[in-house]
Amino acid sequence: MIDLNRSWMFLEVARSGSFTAAAKTLGIPKSTLSEKITALEESLGTTLIVRTTRSLRLTDAGHVYARMISVGLEQILLAKDEIGRHKNIPSGKIKVSLLPNLANSQFPEKLAGFLNAYPDVTLELDFSDRVVNILEEGFDICVRAGHSEDSSLRSKRIRRDRSILVCSQDYAKRAGVPATITELRNHKLVNWNSETSIWDLEHQGRQRAKIKVKSRLFANNVEAVMKIVSGGFGIALLPSEICTELLQRKQLVQVLPQWGSKEFFVYIVYPAQKQEAAKLKAFMPWLERALKNI
Repeated sequence: MIDLNRSWMFLEVARSGSFTAAAKTLGIPKSTLSEKITALEESLGTTLIVRTTRSLRLTDAGHVYARMISVGLEQILLAKDEIGRHKNIPSGKIKVSLLPNLANSQFPEKLAGFLNAYPDVTLELDFSDRVVNILEEGFDICVRAGHSEDSSLRSKRIRRDRSILVCSQDYAKRAGVPATITELRNHKLVNWNSETSIWDLEHQGRQRAKIKVKSRLFANNVEAVMKIVSGGFGIALLPSEICTELLQRKQLVQVLPQWGSKEFFVYIVYPAQKQEAAKLKAFMPWLERALKNI
């Protein structure tokens, strides 16, 4: 295999017409340069430079080799410069998986500020409850509830939340609201993501209860479940932050307010990388600030 460093050294000698001048430009001893050129000639099986005590000249093979490699080596240097620019100037596409409730928050409005600040960055956003495979699906960043145990991923804690029990005003009037956790079993319970589930609830962080849920209706989108419940069907266990607005507008009421899920955290999750691209170095702190202020 040809050593590209030796080829670059040869090209410098050919351009300068002198081992002394080339060695000075390359910042290496003249003797080292001579050894490198000799090694290159041996690997090619031909003489590239005819040396005399006072001058040097390229052989026909040397002229051909210099002409052929000059374009390629220049392209390599340009590629190196481009990679350096890419590392320092945010550019390219960032693929992000986000919790669906963020689509209906102030978050999308804030994106304009980031896009205006970094005109060479493109964002591809996936608002979904779907559990994505970050590496296989090519996501750069994922915002999710709960911590990932995958050692190939890193995570940063953003904020905490807990799920609460909610129903609509209409349902509360028609069916009443449970006064105890035991009475919850007598009501229509709406699950999300699966037909059956176990709700693991706790009372002010001390007493715990497990409620077996078999739902007549379920969906893979937590916001859809929230709207189904606000429309008058059943009681659901939902993250408190997505219920805030409807609770304030009294479209939802909280059931058994001292009961709820154990606290969980919302994380920014991303692949472990030795060197982050400039686009991610710019987007990550912006995303963290945006999520903390909505």
